[in-house]
Amino acid sequence: MFAVLSFMAILIMTIPLLYPYGSFIGLGGMGGDTSFADPISRAIYGLGDLFCHQEEARSFIINGSQTAFCKRDISILFGTILGLVFLSFRRSIVFLHDRRALILGAILLLITFAEWGAEHIFSVDVEPARIITGIISGIGAALIIQYFVVREYRAVMA
Repeated sequence: MFAVLSFMAILIMTIPLLYPYGSFIGLGGMGGDTSFADPISRAIYGLGDLFCHQEEARSFIINGSQTAFCKRDISILFGTILGLVFLSFRRSIVFLHDRRALILGAILLLITFAEWGAEHIFSVDVEPARIITGIISGIGAALIIQYFVVREYRAVMA
């Protein structure tokens, strides 16, 4: 899981660097023109079209191009990667195999939903909040992933 997510993050952040300045702009989740791109780049931006709103104002701009996913989604991805790395070195955390990890992970995921709801209810746009809550929710996703991995590992080893 760590390898797949890391590979995706690398692709998302480096693809804009592989093309001329401003090649990927005005995407808006509507399948912007990526016909000039290689199949891997088209696939990454296609996933962005499918799973993300891709609003330019809410996306990272690298080399004059939008990333395939918005800042919140990329923050969740990086938070998940960071959480998996931390948890892989912290095998001594006792609660990783019980429901406390699942509950804590769910609470951390809910933080982004709460921020998203507040953003829409109060019509506020706080970019750092999207990034910070995304990272926190990514850590929550890592806890949930780790819970299931540890649970299955223990079941196989029993």
